[in-house]
Formats: sequence, structure tokens, C-alpha cells
Amino acid sequence: MDKKVMAEATPSSIDMLEQHFGCWPSFHDAELLEIHLARKGQSHLVVRLAENPNYKNRPDLKFIFNNVSDLELDDFSSQNILFDMHLEESEGRWKLLLSPSYGIGGYVVAEDITIMALPGS
Repeated sequence: MDKKVMAEATPSSIDMLEQHFGCWPSFHDAELLEIHLARKGQSHLVVRLAENPNYKNRPDLKFIFNNVSDLELDDFSSQNILFDMHLEESEGRWKLLLSPSYGIGGYVVAEDITIMALPGS
């Protein structure tokens, strides 16, 4: 994910991630654990980062989407491993791109995106 672009979208989310991990985390080999889609309001997905000796600990991360306007998701599986995730601005909205290694891939477009660490994960 491009940290500069992400910081423009959700600065508090960036600060939280960098404080927690000591750096901007890699989403390579992260596992997509959960997807919740709502026609109106908030949708979300939950990602577990791959083990990395550079991280003190690695909570599951929840990406919260407000007012999803478009999405395309393919190949959902019993295990969904990401090659990477990218975030970009698209026509005044934010687009989260999921590049698969195995299982799900695609994108979600929303008004805004917030990232939070899930306690106890």
C-alpha cells in the first residue's frame, strides 16, 4: 500500500499502524479472514498479517469501508492469501485493491476507509 496516499485518506489509521508495528507493515502473504458487505453504511474486511520478525506483535487488522459504491471479488476460498494490497484514490473515493496469491482477489471502492487493530488477536 502506498503510505503517502493512505495517509491522505485516513491519517489516524496510518499513525496507529506505524506506532503499533514500528513501521508501515507489509501485506505480502497476509490472510483475508473475514468479509462483511452491507448495501448501506459500513462494510469491512479483516486481515491477518504474515509472521514477520520485525513486528513486535501482529494483531488482525480491520478495514472499515463507509458507503461501498463498487466492488469486484473473485475466487473466495477456504484460505485467502494476498500477494499485496494497494490503496488509491478513484474519482473522489478510495479503492482498495486485493492482489491474490491464493484465493480471493479484486477491489472495493468506498467513500472512505478506516483501519483499526483488533484487540486480543
